[in-house]
Amino acid sequence: MKKIVILISLIVSIVTEGCSNRNVSLDENKFITCDYRQVHDTIDMSLSQLIESLDVILLDDSQQDAIINVDKIQISENYLGITSYDPNLYKLYDRKNGKYIQQIGAKGRGPNEYNNIYHTELDESKDRIYITQFPTDKIWVYTLRNQHLPPIRLAYRLTKGAFYLDEKNNEITLLNLPFKGDSAIAWVQDFSGKVKHKIDSKPYAIRPDFSNELISLNNCKSSTYFDYHILTFWDIDRTPDTLYHYNKTMNKLEPRFTIVDSEKARIHSFIEIPKYFCTQFTVLGKGNLGTQGVDTYWLMVDKQTEEAHYVRFKNDFLGGIKIINGTLCLFDRGYFIYNIQPEELEEQLDEALTNGTVTDKAVLDKLKSLKKNIAGHNNAVIMYGNLKQ
Repeated sequence: MKKIVILISLIVSIVTEGCSNRNVSLDENKFITCDYRQVHDTIDMSLSQLIESLDVILLDDSQQDAIINVDKIQISENYLGITSYDPNLYKLYDRKNGKYIQQIGAKGRGPNEYNNIYHTELDESKDRIYITQFPTDKIWVYTLRNQHLPPIRLAYRLTKGAFYLDEKNNEITLLNLPFKGDSAIAWVQDFSGKVKHKIDSKPYAIRPDFSNELISLNNCKSSTYFDYHILTFWDIDRTPDTLYHYNKTMNKLEPRFTIVDSEKARIHSFIEIPKYFCTQFTVLGKGNLGTQGVDTYWLMVDKQTEEAHYVRFKNDFLGGIKIINGTLCLFDRGYFIYNIQPEELEEQLDEALTNGTVTDKAVLDKLKSLKKNIAGHNNAVIMYGNLKQ
C-alpha cells in the first residue's frame, strides 16, 4: 500500500516522507496531512481490530417514556445517558440490562429547563449529570435522581461547544464553535466563572450558522489535551480545516491532522481515536441533510504506519454484519457506540444466518439468540465496546 501522508514537523521545517516501510511515531510535534486523492482502495475493518469486546443492549420498551430516538450516548460504569432527538431530551438507562430509569430535566424555556441539548457529561462517581444547550452561558447540573442543582456560570457565551470538568483542580475546559463576535474559541475557567486563560476566537471565527458543528470526542481519554474540529456544511473553503489538540496547560491549539482537499465541496469531519485519525466524508443526496438521503464513507489513517484506506466496518462479533456509515458519533469518549433499530438488525441477522458465510457454531448460536430476543422489540438496540488504547 502506498503511503500518502505528509508529516510536518512543527519545530523544524516542513518535511515530506516518502513511501518507505519504516514506522513513524506520532509525537506532540507532528502534524499529519493526508492526500486522499491518492487513496484508491477500500478494505473491510473488523470491529475486533478496534475494540476488545462488544456489548449488545436492548433498550427497555415496557413503557412509552422508555422509547427513544437515540442521538448521542454516554456510558458510565452502571448507566447509559442518552440524548434523544424529536423531542430533545436526556434519559437514563441501566447499562447492564437497558432498563429505563428516568428522564433528567425537562425540555422548555422555563426555569431549570433546556432546549437544544448539545454536550453532556455523566459523572457517576460524583452523582452528577451536566448538560449544555446551544447557545448558552451556563451548564445545567443534575443528580442521577433528577435533582436540579445550581448551574455553573460560564465566563463567555458557548455557541455550540464541549466542556470537560476537572473537579480535583477546580477547572472546566471549554471548546467553542467560534461565531464572529464570540470572545473565545477555547478557555479554562474555575467553577465560579473566573477565567484562567483563553484563546481569542477572532482568527478562527466563522460566519454564524447553526448548521455547523464542533467535534470534540476525547476518545484518547486525555486530561491535558482535547481534540477540536470545526465541521462546516456550507463555508468549507473559508474555514480552518484541521483537527487540533487544545493543550489546556499551554493554552495552545496544536494542529494534528488535515487532508488535502482540492474539491472544497465534500463535507467531512475529523475524528481521532487512539490508533487512527479518521475522516468521515458526506456526499449530499436528494434527501435531507443527516443520515437519510446522503452517502457517507470513512477514511482511516494509521498514526504509526502512515497507511490510509477507505474502510467498511464489519461487526465480526456478530458474524460480520455491516455497520451503517451514517452515524457521526460512531466513536465517543473512548467507546465504539452504535445504535440500530431492531427490525433493521433482524434483517441483517437473517442474512448472516442464511448466506452460509458464518460457520462457527458459537457465533451462529449467538446470532440465533439475539434474533429471538429482538423479535417484536420496540426500542433501539445499543452496541458498544471500549476502544483499544
